[in-house]
Parts: sequence; C-alpha cells; structure tokens
Amino acid sequence: MTRPPETPWGPAYSSREIAPGIVLYSTPSHGGYWLSPDRVAEMPKPLREFKPWAGPNWYEEDCDWSIVALAFPQYFPDDAQGAALATLQHYRPELFTEVVGMIENQGKHVYSIHYMDREFAREHNDPTLGFIVAGGKQEAQELAGRNGGIVRRALPTPSLWAMEILRRGEEKVR
Repeated sequence: MTRPPETPWGPAYSSREIAPGIVLYSTPSHGGYWLSPDRVAEMPKPLREFKPWAGPNWYEEDCDWSIVALAFPQYFPDDAQGAALATLQHYRPELFTEVVGMIENQGKHVYSIHYMDREFAREHNDPTLGFIVAGGKQEAQELAGRNGGIVRRALPTPSLWAMEILRRGEEKVR
C-alpha cells in the first residue's frame, strides 16, 4: 500500500495504520484518517458518497472521522459508534437519519440514554454522547448502565427525537 507523504494539513509527524488501507495521521495543526481507494469502495453507499471536507480519501478528526468509524466499526473501540452517530447527527443530520435506517435494517437499534445524574455523565466524559447501538433493549440497558445511564427508548425517527430534545431543553425525555 502506498501512503501519501503529505496530508491536507501539512507534513505528518505521526501515522498509525488502523487496518490495511486505513491510516490515522497527526500533524502539528490537525489530523485525520486517510483511506485507500479500495477501502472507500468497501463503504456502504451513503457513507461512500459522502464528500470529505479535506478532499477525497481524507477524513478529518473533528467530524469526518465519524464516517470512517461507522463504515469500519470493527477497527474502533466499542463506544466509538455511539460517539460517531452523535457527531454525524449534529454535522450531517440527513446522513445520520439514513445511517440509523441502515443500522436498524441490520437488526440493531439506536437507543437514547437518559442520565440519572448529568454530572456523572460530564465527569466521565461519556463516549456514547447519549446514544447506544444494540441488538435489543436488554443489551442496550447493560451498555447504558456501564455509563451511569438508563435506556429511555429507541429512536425510530431520529430527526423527530432531536426536535423533541431541542424543544424540551434540559427536561427528561419520556
């Protein structure tokens, strides 16, 4: 595999191959993932059609990383998919809705988490950011419990749920 010698953010001071064709680069100013053309071709269609901010094959570390994590969850920590979904929901809500539909078609569901103690969630820098992807409610409850939360409900229509959260502010979602 040929790795690009230069990143869109300047010369890399470090790189780490996450998997063949997936390399994480860091520079003094920024960083992100580079994906080989073969890896991009392996992505599900909605993720493959996403146009990265830094240019083809480059997925910057602030928002575009979520595309890589959702396309290749096997190479990321268990809690990364929830964080990637939350990032995508705020960054590209229309793509978020499409991706949630794909996940649900694979027999998994996206659950929202209600924190009994919001300070606990902040102190522990909750990596799921309020979302869990699981095959069933029991599995989701177990995952949420590890992060001090309880599952409130599945998200059949994420855009409506997001509007409800914005409307209610800090109130509990029921």
